[in-house]
Amino acid sequence: MPSSIRRVALAATAATIAVIAPAAALGADYLYYSGTGGGGFIGRVNQDGTGNNQSFITPMVSGAGNIAASSTSLFWSRPANFVGHSALDGSDVNFNWLDATGPLSPAVAVNSRYVFFAWGAGGGAGTQYIGRANLDGTGSTPTWVALPGMAGAWWLAADESYVYWLDGGTATSIGRMAMDGTGANATFITGLTNARSIAVTPTNIYWTDDVGATTSIGRANLDGTGVNTSLITGLTDGVRSITVSNGKIFWATFTGGNSTISSANVDGTGVNASFLTGLPPSIYGVTTQYAGGSSALTVTRSGAGAGTVSSSPAGIDCGSTCTAQFTAGTSVTLTAAAAPGSNFTGWGGACAGSATTCTVSMTEARSVNAEFSQAPITVLFARAGKAGPGIVRVSVPSAGRLAMTGTRGAAKATVCRAVANPTAAGKVTLRCTPNSATAALLRTRSVKVALALTFTPTGGTAVRTTGSLTFRKRGGAQHRTVVTG
Repeated sequence: MPSSIRRVALAATAATIAVIAPAAALGADYLYYSGTGGGGFIGRVNQDGTGNNQSFITPMVSGAGNIAASSTSLFWSRPANFVGHSALDGSDVNFNWLDATGPLSPAVAVNSRYVFFAWGAGGGAGTQYIGRANLDGTGSTPTWVALPGMAGAWWLAADESYVYWLDGGTATSIGRMAMDGTGANATFITGLTNARSIAVTPTNIYWTDDVGATTSIGRANLDGTGVNTSLITGLTDGVRSITVSNGKIFWATFTGGNSTISSANVDGTGVNASFLTGLPPSIYGVTTQYAGGSSALTVTRSGAGAGTVSSSPAGIDCGSTCTAQFTAGTSVTLTAAAAPGSNFTGWGGACAGSATTCTVSMTEARSVNAEFSQAPITVLFARAGKAGPGIVRVSVPSAGRLAMTGTRGAAKATVCRAVANPTAAGKVTLRCTPNSATAALLRTRSVKVALALTFTPTGGTAVRTTGSLTFRKRGGAQHRTVVTG
């Protein structure tokens, strides 16, 4: 290990003795930068601009292209076919940490689970590949996703749900694919001129774009809407990398001489073109520690019934809020609550089973469906005597309003109406008393009555059923009809 790297490791050890802090927080307030000039270098500076160490890791082997930082490690691409790796404190340097099979582009990115890299067989349009490996170097898949017809995936970015890339040939659009490698969309964001780098946050995607003799910085919502190609304009040409952290945008520029890192607020204000000057030439990468990101959890509801789904931690209240972002790796417990007069049937999507709760691990974007059915009402029996009203006994699932209409014949002439307002689940008795027109008919013949019943649970959705009974003509024998609704 080179002596300068050993000194960094010792300094970090001494600092650990003085200030006890979790290792994962080590890089949270640092800005790391990398390049190929002078044999290659990786530098580090505080995000307030102090404490610059442009020899944080030197000398390098074959230089360093883009750089990415996880919660514990640094990763960088080498002009050959290897991804380099070190701990965040600059120790444990391994220049040949991962063999990426083919010649790498400058692209490398991380999220909470994977390191991503891009490579292809030579220049010009052809099949380019995005590879990935676990953060510990296992499970390497150099040909994870093929991108035919590209001149090179010049830049990569990743969050918990998607991988984003730039086509090194056209550089006029940003591509995106799901974390499972499906749904590749090469024109996710279009209208760029000569984009050179991209960065993502839990809410936005940023990019740098060479426009004539200057460079601009653009921004869009993470779903690709709200594209603003002129968030920051008029920058010096030669911007080759961008990162976002702690409410700030940082970008690196080189124009043939020494390089510069500039900064601005994430809304494009407060541009500081001289955040860090006099750096070595040929800076290719600038990065901040991956903060964990977030993924979207989306809940849908289906079925004839009604109900709500809530989450712990809070965020989902569906009902009204059916999509929410959760920090990567969070375990989210969903709870389904059926509305009065409805039943919870079961889960679909990322959840399964019929228990009213389920737990989802937010290692990527998730979708869950909750199905609710209507709790039925049942006509237990309907009985009509030779005199007086018909008796209809109904089972209801909750408090609410039960309305019954009895009709006769094809014209559905009204025979009777009845209403009850049960205060709890149970059996309700309604009476069908024939109106005067029906009573007149009963002097000469029997009358069959069709019953239509509607139950509206308190705060719930109406459910309907039917039944029937027959009134014998006056003086005839009693008749009883049992109907199950």
